[in-house]
Amino acid sequence: MHIHEFRSSRFYQLPLRYFVKVSWGWTLLFLFPFITLSNAPNRGLPFVLRRLGSLAVATGVWYACTHSFAYIEDITGSCYESRALEEMRLELSSKADCMRAGLTWHGYDISGHSFNLPYFALVIAEEIAPMIELKGAGWRGPAYVDVALDVLYVALNGIVALWIWMFACTAIYFHDISHKLLGTSCGILGWYLTYQVWYPKPISPGLALSHQGSDVSNKP
Repeated sequence: MHIHEFRSSRFYQLPLRYFVKVSWGWTLLFLFPFITLSNAPNRGLPFVLRRLGSLAVATGVWYACTHSFAYIEDITGSCYESRALEEMRLELSSKADCMRAGLTWHGYDISGHSFNLPYFALVIAEEIAPMIELKGAGWRGPAYVDVALDVLYVALNGIVALWIWMFACTAIYFHDISHKLLGTSCGILGWYLTYQVWYPKPISPGLALSHQGSDVSNKP
C-alpha cells in the first residue's frame, strides 16, 4: 500500500484517532484499577498508594518528554508557505502562529508516537507481568476481584498488542529515521531509569508484587 493511501485509510485512522492520540488515557483507564485490585486484597492502603505512585511518575515522564519534543520542534523550525518548503515566512517565528496562519512549520520533530507507544507498552508489561506468577502460586482474592483482574489483564494485553502494531506503522510510514530513533530511545530510557534503576530502591513507588520477593497471602 502506498504511504499516502495508508495514512488516509480507515485501517490506520480509526485506531489513530480513538486510541493512539489518547494512548496514555487508555493506559491509565485500565492500569489504575489493575494495580489497585492486584494489591488491595493482600496489602494495606499505604502500599497500594505507593504502587499507584508509579503511574504518577509515568505521567510526569510522559508530560516532560512530549513537551520537550514540542519545544525542540518550535525552536529549531521555520514557517513556510507550503510543504515544498520553498518560501520562508520569517515574520512567523513560532509553530503556533504559523499553524494558525494555515502555513507549514518545519522543525526537528522528534516522534511522539515513537516515544509514547513503546514506553506505555513497557510500563504495562512491568505491571501485569506478575499476574501469571501470582495465579500459579495460588493467589486468590474475592470472586469479583478475580473476575475484574482477569478482564483487566486481557484488556491490557490487547492494548499492548495495539500499541506495538501502531508503533510498527509509525516506524514504517512516518517521520525521519533520526526522529523515530530518538523518540524510541527516550521511551526506553524512561522505562529503564524508573523500573530498572529507581523502583528497586526502598524510596520509590516500588515494583509489582512478585518482583519484590514478598510473600503473598492467599484468601479463601
